[in-house]
Amino acid sequence: MNIKGRRMWIRTVNIAFAVSFAFLLVFPKSVGAATAQGVTFCITNIIPALYIYLVFSRRITAVTAVTKMCAHPFWGSVFTVALGFLCGCPAGAKNCVFLYESGVISKKRGEYLCCLCSGASFPFILSFAGAYVMGDIKYGLKLTGLLVLSVVLISLTFRPFLLKNEEKPKNIAVNYIRKTDFVAAVSESAFLLVSVCGFIICFYVLGIIASGIFPDGSIYSLLLRGLFEFSGGIAQSVSFPLPTREVLCGLFLGFGSLSGIFQTISVINKSLSPKPFILSRVLTGALMVLLTLVT
Repeated sequence: MNIKGRRMWIRTVNIAFAVSFAFLLVFPKSVGAATAQGVTFCITNIIPALYIYLVFSRRITAVTAVTKMCAHPFWGSVFTVALGFLCGCPAGAKNCVFLYESGVISKKRGEYLCCLCSGASFPFILSFAGAYVMGDIKYGLKLTGLLVLSVVLISLTFRPFLLKNEEKPKNIAVNYIRKTDFVAAVSESAFLLVSVCGFIICFYVLGIIASGIFPDGSIYSLLLRGLFEFSGGIAQSVSFPLPTREVLCGLFLGFGSLSGIFQTISVINKSLSPKPFILSRVLTGALMVLLTLVT
């Protein structure tokens, strides 16, 4: 993005926040209710579905044998992506940063893997999107399969660009012995979870404010809700007919919402470039829509 484009983006964001702040002042009760809904959603859905996966994924990647395996160009990538799918956003991105900072993988490979393993987790897709929203776990299995296919296509597209002239990892022999004990994994995951819930609540409220532009219950209102915070958008799509619901779930699961994107940026921004990740989210969302329409 050039300087002019960046300035335009910053101005747009500032205007959006100014409008949102004005809305907060005029309608404090409705915003308070939306914040309470966001907090309740985190307590009843996000924390139970995410926290323990953050802890164990953090601990598993610190095991010396696992760390050595992650250094393998093929099997290490497969394992890291698979662990990201099991644990979800932003645990997958956190693992990529840990492996890069430990000297196990290169920066380019860290950015490449982050594009592939920072989406919704398999348990979330199967239980929440499939069994609860779609009404049958078989739809969750289908959405999971389509997401895996989308990620494979993204990996083949991004590989020639992100891994071209890949540099060697730094200090790999020294950093193999780096470990994270269980206590550190628990405490670090707790701090990360607080940050995740903060983003979810913020974008949950912003999504409600933005969706107020359109009539309540309309497809446009739901799209704005889901693009701001995907789990809330998926939950709201339950009121739509099954084919429409499936496409909406595909879009939200693929794109991951602004909330998910900023969660990942907060994890990787000081170590890895977020640009490839953002582009991968947009393309994965488009692929998921296309695949749900043709299958």
